[in-house]
Amino acid sequence: HHHQGADRLGRGVVSTGWSEDGLVEAIELERGWMLGVQWHPEDTAPNDEAQQGLFDELIRGARRGLTGRGLTTRLTGGAGRAHR
Repeated sequence: HHHQGADRLGRGVVSTGWSEDGLVEAIELERGWMLGVQWHPEDTAPNDEAQQGLFDELIRGARRGLTGRGLTTRLTGGAGRAHR
């Protein structure tokens, strides 16, 4: 039921999460820290550890200086979005 999605990723951007039908749902930078998701983690974060983890990691990263990649993979085990 997707009506939006990433067609081509820019240089240095990698897919790190996918929907069950194969649509890219999470992207990150190869170097540095940037995360983009194709869902609304804020909607379920109060009751969903995986979604809250996105915000927790952002705060931890801001405190130490954001570096590295693999946030979505670490939080969801490589399965893309943590489904409710």
